[in-house]
Amino acid sequence: MKSIGIASQSTFQILVMSAARKHSTLVQGGRVYSSQPWVRLRDYRFRGGVTWEILDERVTQLVGTSAVAIPSVRVAALWVLEFLGLTRHRDEILVPQYLGRCILNTLGRRALPVQFLSPRTKIALVVHQFGFLQQLPTIENELAKLNISYLEDSPARLDFQEKCGGQSLGRLVALSKLLPLVKGGVFISTRQDLLEFIRTKRNEESIWSWVILLGLAYSRAQQTAPLHVGWMDAIYELYPLSSADNKILRNNFWDGLSFVESYQRITERRLEFIRKHLGQRALLPEFHRLAALVPFVADGIEEKVRHVLTRYRLDSTQYHFDERANLLDPGHRLVFLIPLNPAIPQSLFESLVSDLSRV
Repeated sequence: MKSIGIASQSTFQILVMSAARKHSTLVQGGRVYSSQPWVRLRDYRFRGGVTWEILDERVTQLVGTSAVAIPSVRVAALWVLEFLGLTRHRDEILVPQYLGRCILNTLGRRALPVQFLSPRTKIALVVHQFGFLQQLPTIENELAKLNISYLEDSPARLDFQEKCGGQSLGRLVALSKLLPLVKGGVFISTRQDLLEFIRTKRNEESIWSWVILLGLAYSRAQQTAPLHVGWMDAIYELYPLSSADNKILRNNFWDGLSFVESYQRITERRLEFIRKHLGQRALLPEFHRLAALVPFVADGIEEKVRHVLTRYRLDSTQYHFDERANLLDPGHRLVFLIPLNPAIPQSLFESLVSDLSRV
């Protein structure tokens, strides 16, 4: 069965934006019609003065350990590579399968993404795919033998108590996958010099990012938003934030954090609904505070599942995944992804899960 690899971050943009362009959704002729994106232009506050330092305090409380707010996971990952002094024509970064072009292009500005170790490999990107934590002790032992450091990316979940791996440079948590943020995430690290470097990089500016952000906001408001978001995001990562969109992003970030408690309750209810109706066919992540999606095992019933997701206008891309998989030993279970995004009406969510339970 052919598998199409899409990065975790792009996956959420496609699934969430396809399913949740509206808070009020109309199902007609087996199709879902939507008009409002996840974050709308009118949701942005152009006034006010939320600072990065205020956001740092808030996200530290949120994750339960020392952390800094970041404009996006991809740009922060690029900053980490810059901090290490890596260059594309000299160094390589080991990446897992299913990373999309927009993420690879961003990382590729500082190191060549590869899937096999070589003497030029200086760092590994460990992605906690779909909310499942990787086997960090195993990964650490293998990479330590080769004197290779690693960076964690946790795009699908937020724990009550986040904690980096023992030898990790830090953990990136993409809050924009879990909360109504146009951009934003958290970087957790015990390396104070690295945290200070990121604080410095956050203050750099470029007028080009303002133009790109407007284009990104516009594209997300269109019916074909999933087709545009990927490449627009990739371009956006190439430029530091301007003073104007920096302020808008911070204000939106602050406003989005107010949804944590209510979204947590919604997540818990929806996971319980999935557990009740899908049982072991749904690969539920470990205990967590927020989750973005749930993998659904579709071995042998791919066409039926694809038909159901098409009716709900959800992406039907296939993934090979194993909850025990790690960076060095990828798995091979065929799954589809069920979004938990609260922007999807509860009635629509329950209808989707109920239909999947009957295939």
